[in-house]
Amino acid sequence: MHKRMGELRNNPYESGVWLRTFGWGTSDEYNSGKYFEIQSGHDKLNEYSNFELYSGVRFL
Repeated sequence: MHKRMGELRNNPYESGVWLRTFGWGTSDEYNSGKYFEIQSGHDKLNEYSNFELYSGVRFL
């Protein structure tokens, strides 16, 4: 979520759906593994008289 909040600074839209994927691998002397993750969510800009507030939800 921290990365998504940074992306919203340059977002020209008032609401939207987003999707992010990434993967990584790890290994040591005894084990190894590869991992893949998908993140998705929806956010919306709420405008008030003195400030703007983004609200959103992340789907697992």
